[in-house]
Amino acid sequence: MINDWGWAISDDVAYLALSNAALQSAVENAGKKGSITDNPDFATLFKKLGQDKIDSFSYIDLAKITAELYPLANVRIAKHHADHPDDKNPFTLPPLDKITPTLSSALMISWSDKDGFHARSIGPFPMANAVVPQV
Repeated sequence: MINDWGWAISDDVAYLALSNAALQSAVENAGKKGSITDNPDFATLFKKLGQDKIDSFSYIDLAKITAELYPLANVRIAKHHADHPDDKNPFTLPPLDKITPTLSSALMISWSDKDGFHARSIGPFPMANAVVPQV
């Protein structure tokens, strides 16, 4: 298992990252002015979803994080294969250089109103926002 993830608290904000390098970058860039809405990919996806009022969102730039997630996923798959050697359909990932060009950002938004709870998402494949390893 890869245990390179880290966490920190800085200026009363908790940070959790899949690598110490990502954690350091998040803490160092936290004080910079700007917003997620300044990100052109986020803005484009948000506009496509066509919902002005949101209560929460999940945004992931798969093209940027896949290189970091790929080894974690392979470790998990290897562990699964070791735990289940008789699995008739062993899962393997395609080579990283074949996956990366097909990836883009994904956004899921949710909101509630008088009719209940709602969610919409957009991304390169169904449930793209769920591609976050459990470490």
